[in-house]
Amino acid sequence: MRLAAQRGISRTRRNITAFGGLDRSARAGGSRLGAMLNMTSDDAPALMSRPPRGIWAPGSAVDGVTTAGVKAYTDDEIAAAAAVNGKLCFATRKEVRADGMLMYGVQPDGQEHIRTIVPFGRNFFLVPDGLYAEKRPEKGYSAKKAGAEFFSPIAVTVNRVDINGDAVTSEACAELPASPNENDSVVLTSGDEAHEYTYTDGNWVRGRRVYPSFSADLIGEDFRVNDKVILKNVYTYDTKRTYRIIGVSDNSVTVDAPYKSGTTKLRMSITRYCPVLDFAVESNNRIWGCRYGKNVFGEFVNEIYACSLGDPLSWDAFDGISSDSYAVSLGCPGGFTGAGVIDGKPVFFKEDRIITVSGTVPQNFRVDAASGDGVENGAYKSIVNLNEELFYKSPNGINVYDGVSSRCISEAFGAERFTAGAAGAVDGKYRVVLTGRSGTSAQYVYDTRSGMWHIEDNDENARFFVNTDGFLCSVCLMSSTEVDGETVNSYMFYAHDFYATENGYNIFSDNTDGRFGFIAEPDGDFFAETREITSQNGSDAVRSVVIRAEKEKDAVLRVGIVCTDGRYHEIYCTSKDINGVFTVPANTPRCASFKLRFGGRGAVKILSVGIITEKTSEVNGFGY
Repeated sequence: MRLAAQRGISRTRRNITAFGGLDRSARAGGSRLGAMLNMTSDDAPALMSRPPRGIWAPGSAVDGVTTAGVKAYTDDEIAAAAAVNGKLCFATRKEVRADGMLMYGVQPDGQEHIRTIVPFGRNFFLVPDGLYAEKRPEKGYSAKKAGAEFFSPIAVTVNRVDINGDAVTSEACAELPASPNENDSVVLTSGDEAHEYTYTDGNWVRGRRVYPSFSADLIGEDFRVNDKVILKNVYTYDTKRTYRIIGVSDNSVTVDAPYKSGTTKLRMSITRYCPVLDFAVESNNRIWGCRYGKNVFGEFVNEIYACSLGDPLSWDAFDGISSDSYAVSLGCPGGFTGAGVIDGKPVFFKEDRIITVSGTVPQNFRVDAASGDGVENGAYKSIVNLNEELFYKSPNGINVYDGVSSRCISEAFGAERFTAGAAGAVDGKYRVVLTGRSGTSAQYVYDTRSGMWHIEDNDENARFFVNTDGFLCSVCLMSSTEVDGETVNSYMFYAHDFYATENGYNIFSDNTDGRFGFIAEPDGDFFAETREITSQNGSDAVRSVVIRAEKEKDAVLRVGIVCTDGRYHEIYCTSKDINGVFTVPANTPRCASFKLRFGGRGAVKILSVGIITEKTSEVNGFGY
C-alpha cells in the first residue's frame, strides 16, 4: 500500500531590526514600545538599556549642605536652582548658596514664591525677590535689592549743594528781593529748577544750579550715582516721578531735582523702583520679566519689562537712549505661565499665547503676541532651549516652538495625560519629569535626532535639571523628615553622563579637593515591552524567536512573551558570563498575537529579533 505524500509545515520568518521608541497610539506597530524603564535611544535603531549615571559623593561638608554618604541635607527645601559660572547655585525661601558659600548681603524674604535664578554673566538675579548678586573675589556673592528704599519716620534735613557737591550758603527764597544790595546772592526756589542769583550792576544774574542733598544716617547706603529714584513726602506733586541721583555717600543723597526748603516732611522715603516679576530670563545683556497682577503701586498690570542695558538694578531709566530700561503693557488677557529665550529673543507664555519681543534697543523693541499652545499653568520648569527651539509642556502635550509656530511632539503618549515638573536638555535630548493621573512620576526623554521618546527612571524625584560645565546635573529630593521639630530635606545629585565627569569635580565651587567627585551608580534594572505583534493571517502562530543581542559581562538579559490572554512566558535568560554579541533561538508558546518583553540588569543591547511563525490547524487552533 502506498501512502500519499504529506505537505511540510509552512513556516515564515519576520525580522525586527529597527526598534522605535515609546508609542502608545492606537496604530503603533510591534517594533514600537508600549512600556519601558531605563531605556535609551543612544544606539537607535537598536534597543538599549541606558548607561550609568554619576552620583555626587562628597566626602565632607559643604557650607550650607551637610552630607552623609551620598546624600546631602538642607534645612529648607530648594526652591530654585541654576548654573552660575558653571557651578550649582540654589535658593531656598530664606537664603541663597552660590560658589559653595552662603550669599551675603540681602537674603530672600522667607515667603513661598515661584522663584527663578537668572544667570547674568558671572552674577545672577533672583526673582521675585528682586535680588542682584555680584561675584566678589574670594568672598562669594554679595546681593543688593533692586527695589531699594530708605525711609525716615522723622523729618530729614535738606542741604543746598551745586553739581560738584559743594555747599551753597546763599539764602533760599521763593521770590527775588525787591531792594537788594550789590553782590547780594540768593537761591530762587520757584520753578522746576533752583538757581543761585547774584545782584550785579542793577540786575539779577542767574548763576549755578542748586540741588537738594538729603542728609540722614545711612540714607545713601543702598543707592548709586545715576539711580532713578522716587521721592515721597518731599514734593506734593507727582509721587511717581523719578529723579536721578547725582551724588551719594553713606549719609547723604543728592538728586537732580528742584530745591524747595531745608526740611522735608515726616516719613520721607527714597525708593529705587523695581517691578514685581512673575518670571524672568536674560537676553542681550538685559533681564527681561513679566507681571500679571498688582504692581508695587497697587495697580493691576499686564506688562513686560526690561532692565537698563547691563544693569539689573535699574528698571526706571527712560531718557531716550539705547541703554534705557523698557516697559510695555499687553492687551491679551490671562496670567503669565513661563518665560524663555530663543535666538536671543525673550519669549513669554500664557496658556493660549506666545509673546515674543524682537529688536535691539528700546526705540525699536516690538512685541508680537500670537495665539497658540502656550505653557500649561504650573509647568514653567518644563521650558528648555534645545538647538534654538523651546520645548515645554502645553495644555495638550509636549510642544516645540521654533520662533514661528508651535507643534506637539508627544502624540506617542496616546490618550494619557500628564502634568510636568522639572526639565533639562543636553546632547540633543530633552528630559522632562511627567506625572500621570495615578500620581506616579517618570523621566521622559525625547531624542531630537531620532524623534523617539524613551522612559528612564520611574518614581522620578528630580526637582531641577542644571547644565554644569558640559554635563546635565539633576537635583533630586529624596525625603523630607521632621528632626527636633524642624524639617530636614535629603537631596541627591546625579550627572546624566557619568563619563563626562572627572574625579575631584565639585559641582558647588571651583574647589578641586579630591574628596569631591562623582561615582558610578550601581547597575540598574531595565524593562521594555513591545506593542502587540500579530500574525499576517488568522491561522499563523508564533513558533520561536531568534534574538541577536550584545551585553557586557555580568549583565543579565531576560526575554519573554505576553500572549493574547495576558499570560507571561519567559523564554530565555542569559548567563552572566556571556560577553559581546551573541545569537540565540528560543521556543515560544503558540499564539497568534503577542508582545515581546525584555528585562534584566546592566548594559544590554537588543540588535534584532527574528519571529518564526507557522501555519496551524484552523480547527484545533494553536494547540494550547
